[in-house]
Amino acid sequence: MNAPEHQTAGIQVDVPVRQADLGRDGSASTIGMARWLEDARIRLRLRRFERLVGEGRFGPFQILLVGQRLSRLAPAGPAGTRVQVHTGVRLGSGPLQLPDELIADLDEMRLPETEVAERSAATRVPAARLHR
Repeated sequence: MNAPEHQTAGIQVDVPVRQADLGRDGSASTIGMARWLEDARIRLRLRRFERLVGEGRFGPFQILLVGQRLSRLAPAGPAGTRVQVHTGVRLGSGPLQLPDELIADLDEMRLPETEVAERSAATRVPAARLHR
């Protein structure tokens, strides 16, 4: 996986095309492409947040995949070919009570169409909006 520092649009992961990912016509099936997104999600690392949890400053957590969208830009090659899977986050709406470390990690994965005035963890939502 490419390091987040070198990314300009979310996170990119190279995933090998498996025979099971191909449909009857030899191109990637929707289910196969969904598996690629799962492969990318499993490889994601939230470095700052994981360090915070490791230090005992945040309790147990679980990351949930809320939604996904697939866009096949070109047919995938035969089994064994490597494809690039890009994954990232979109800016959520409403107040969130998340540690600054997690916000910073998620900012690195923000997709380009959601970048709004280069917000960082330090310049996020005012404290008054952090309570549900």
